[in-house]
Amino acid sequence: MLPVYTSGESISIRCLPPNPSEVVHIQYFKDGKKFEISLEKLYVISSLSTGKKGNYSCGYMCNRYGRQILSKTSQSVSITVVDIPRAPSIILTPKLPFYIAGETISFKCSLPEESTAAIIQYFKNNQEILKSKTPKTKFTYDVSNVSVKNTGSYTCQYCLSYSGRNIVSRSLPISITVEDPPSTPVLNLAPNLEIFVVGESVVLTCHGFVNARHNIYKDGLLLLNDFTHLIPNLRLSHNGNYTCAYILDNKGRQVESSRSETVNIYVIDPLPAPTLTLGGPIVKVEDGIKVILNCSAPDDELLRTFYYFSTTEENDVTNLTAFSASFELELEPISHISYICEYEQELRGRKIRSRRSQTLYIQLSDGSLLSPPEIAGIIGAVSLLLCFTLALWFYMKSKKYNRQNRFRFSWYWKENQSPKISHPLHPLCPVKKTEGTNQVVEPHGEGNKETVSRSPSSLSIFTQKDTDDAIEKPMNFSTFHYENQSEEHSTSKYTTF
Repeated sequence: MLPVYTSGESISIRCLPPNPSEVVHIQYFKDGKKFEISLEKLYVISSLSTGKKGNYSCGYMCNRYGRQILSKTSQSVSITVVDIPRAPSIILTPKLPFYIAGETISFKCSLPEESTAAIIQYFKNNQEILKSKTPKTKFTYDVSNVSVKNTGSYTCQYCLSYSGRNIVSRSLPISITVEDPPSTPVLNLAPNLEIFVVGESVVLTCHGFVNARHNIYKDGLLLLNDFTHLIPNLRLSHNGNYTCAYILDNKGRQVESSRSETVNIYVIDPLPAPTLTLGGPIVKVEDGIKVILNCSAPDDELLRTFYYFSTTEENDVTNLTAFSASFELELEPISHISYICEYEQELRGRKIRSRRSQTLYIQLSDGSLLSPPEIAGIIGAVSLLLCFTLALWFYMKSKKYNRQNRFRFSWYWKENQSPKISHPLHPLCPVKKTEGTNQVVEPHGEGNKETVSRSPSSLSIFTQKDTDDAIEKPMNFSTFHYENQSEEHSTSKYTTF
């Protein structure tokens, strides 16, 4: 016997007469009114409703003294019926036909309006998994990183108390299915190298699921919708990290796989071309011709392998390999030959060839070849010419230096020296004698000028350059005269330079 029943529940009312053998039939009363006559001692109400609540009692009929007599009614039983509280609603977010392991889902249990429950519970396959601790009107259950174990049927319920009995209302069930994620694809790079050179080609291939849609990503952004990607001419802009994934259509849901492992493409400019030159003169040797090639590349200290390619007049191509930038070889007598070179350097475990050098054309005719003695003679002649040029330069520099400085000189004439100029000239300036009495000669008309000198045995002429600033002009000397002495008289003459 419960203090309260809910609509839909079933109850049984049992009527027990004191002497069952005398009973003809049993009558059932509700609120004092007869509503059922039955031979059964048990009356069952299979589905209660609020209209069936009330006070129930029973009595029985028996035969005595030739007549049917109704017994007294039993003690009444009160039956209280209430409607079941409205069921809560359970909402699943996101709502999908199935879920992938690792995703997050959320259940939300909401009570009817103006309802507050002391307890809200969650059930999985009718097993309690979570219960609220305080009165609530709604309660949320979050499941992060779901797995296959989370597959099942979920409900929620809340409880209300009536006359000491807790009445429960449960939601409709909601089922979820959790599946393992699709297998991770593999992104292949061909050729699989750590470094590439501008102009080379690569192919990216995503190996995923058959009949799935594949995507290739660069630096996390979608690059194209295909399982393969050909790059025929690599550029520096192709540097980056590449991944791929595929998308499956499963039960009406588009499911994307996880991203593949990252593949890195690193592109560099081609190595600079070397410069090919002759490392020395072309020399005749006993069996042919000796040539030294010099293949110069940047950063000479790096370890490289050099390759030389030659083409003769018959267009025969020969490949030569050396581990040094300087390469000496002997050739058979031919008219001409051309060479190019390139070098190979190791970067990130890969050997990379440089661009090719310019073509070096070598003329090997007899007129263009020199023997060692001829080469030595040419070197000696050039050295001698250089020494002569330096000596001449020092001489001219010294002469110019002397002309820029003042100088003076003295000219001593011996006695009775005859003049070189036969015609007397007019004096330009007075004369100073070094010995005896000096006289200033005054001209007396045209012709020779005479003066008397007592004892001039010799004449000293002092001459000084008139100006110092006219370096490049001819030197102007002062006028001097000389004397021709005799016992009777002396003659003075003037000469100008």
